[in-house]
Amino acid sequence: MMRAQNRRVCLCLDNFSGHFTSYEPTNVELIFFKPNLTAWVQPLDAGIIRCLKAIFCKLVLYRSLDHEDEGEDDIFAINQLEAMQLLEEAWNGVKQLTIANCWQHTGILPSNDEEPSSSRAQASEPDVEFKVQEATNALQ
Repeated sequence: MMRAQNRRVCLCLDNFSGHFTSYEPTNVELIFFKPNLTAWVQPLDAGIIRCLKAIFCKLVLYRSLDHEDEGEDDIFAINQLEAMQLLEEAWNGVKQLTIANCWQHTGILPSNDEEPSSSRAQASEPDVEFKVQEATNALQ
């Protein structure tokens, strides 16, 4: 349909080997980023997604423990709406400081040279990081 409408599309891809193809579409131009640019074009890969997943997993485990206490057969059963609600709650649990630190690590945001001591003090504040050992202990 896009070809019939004479539309042209530019698709930007990172250098993941699965993205390479011998197929040459006529109306789609593939542009591959140079190596080591993923953090710049996908800054969430710098640790924000990992933090979001950790919080989400913690919430799912707490939910399953509640279902176990209620005597449900499948404590991990979840529907799409419940999963989306947990994901929203997890996203709200990702701290602004975590996002800023991840973006500073990539170089997208400059480091805060004016106040290095206060920045370090904030970074040492306990972050919402999920550890597998804690989950294992919670399930026992």
